[in-house]
Amino acid sequence: RFSELISVSLMLLGIGPIFVNERETKMDAMILSSKKGKIAMTYAKVLSIFIFIVFLNIVFATINFFEFKILYGLKGSGLPLYAIEAFQYTPLNCSVGAFYCFNSLLNIIGMFSFGLFISFFSSIFRRVVYTYMLSILFFVLGLYSSGYLASVESKKMLSSLISPFTMLKAEQLYSNLLGCRIANMFYLRASIGIVIQIITIIIIFLMIYFFGTKMEFKVRKRHFRKEVN
Repeated sequence: RFSELISVSLMLLGIGPIFVNERETKMDAMILSSKKGKIAMTYAKVLSIFIFIVFLNIVFATINFFEFKILYGLKGSGLPLYAIEAFQYTPLNCSVGAFYCFNSLLNIIGMFSFGLFISFFSSIFRRVVYTYMLSILFFVLGLYSSGYLASVESKKMLSSLISPFTMLKAEQLYSNLLGCRIANMFYLRASIGIVIQIITIIIIFLMIYFFGTKMEFKVRKRHFRKEVN
C-alpha cells in the first residue's frame, strides 16, 4: 500500500503539468506551427504517461519482491494460489508467482486510467494547481468508492467498479468468488472492472484529444485576430 501511495504521488507530480506547461510557456503556439503538431504531441504524451506508469510499477514490484524475500525468505512461488489460506476460495487457477505478476498488470491498468484523468484535468485548466486539486479530490472519492467492492447493492458495487483504484485491490478481487448476474449470466466483478477501465481509458483519451483540438482552434483563432489587427 505504501508503494502504491508513492506511485500515485509521483504520478501527480509528473503528469499534472504535462499539458498546463504548454500554455504557461507559450509552447502551444510553437507546437501548432507544425502540421498536426497538437495531435502528434497528444499521442506522444499519452504514450509517455503509459511508459512512466509501467516503469513505476516494475520498479516498486521488484523492490517489494526482494524486500520480502530478504526479510521473510519467500518460497513456493510455483504453488497454486489457493494453497494460501486467504485465497482458498479464489476463482483463479494459477500459481502464486503468476498472480503476483497479474497483480502488477492490474495496477498498471488502474494507474493508467487515473493518469489519463490527471492529464485530462491538465488539458482543460491553465493553472497546474487546479489540476492537483481536482486530481486529489478524484483520488479521495475513487478510493472511497473502491471500498464498496464487496457490496450487495448494485449502485455501490457499480461505483466501486468504475473507480480505477479498485484495480489496485487484486487480493480483494480474487480472494473470493465475487461476481454479479447480467442477463442471467454470472460474471466476475474483477472481469467487469477490467472491461470498464479499458472503456474508460478509451473515452478519456478521446476527451483529451477533443480538448486538445479545441485548444488548437482557440490558439489559431487568437493568432488570426492578431494578424488582422
